[in-house]
Amino acid sequence: MLQQYSQSSGLEVEKSLKNNIEPTLELESGTNDPMAYFLTTTLIFLVLNPTTSTESTILLLIQSIGLGLILGVVFGKGMVMLINNIKLHIPGLYPVLTIALAFLTFTVTYFVGGNGLLSVLYCSPYIRK
Repeated sequence: MLQQYSQSSGLEVEKSLKNNIEPTLELESGTNDPMAYFLTTTLIFLVLNPTTSTESTILLLIQSIGLGLILGVVFGKGMVMLINNIKLHIPGLYPVLTIALAFLTFTVTYFVGGNGLLSVLYCSPYIRK
């Protein structure tokens, strides 16, 4: 359901999309953000390093995307195993642990040369289950 704010009445109105298109829009939105990130960072890199060859730029993009995907899946599965097997005395600490693990996923992926944003994006469906 999409919520829309009605300017005339000041109330929120829920509308549903035809033909169950909501999952398609979520997928499209989820793939747009990483691609915009890749394009922006690549263009900035090329402006700052004008002597960089096209081949090395493509290899850098493949490395960034590949490591982001692989580490996202690995960390996602590891997070699920850890969260399911750890017993915290205070239930409110599970969201804190999840956020800390997401930061760890981003940081490790970034430091090995992958895309941290993409890795967190791809580990999130595992945590959701």
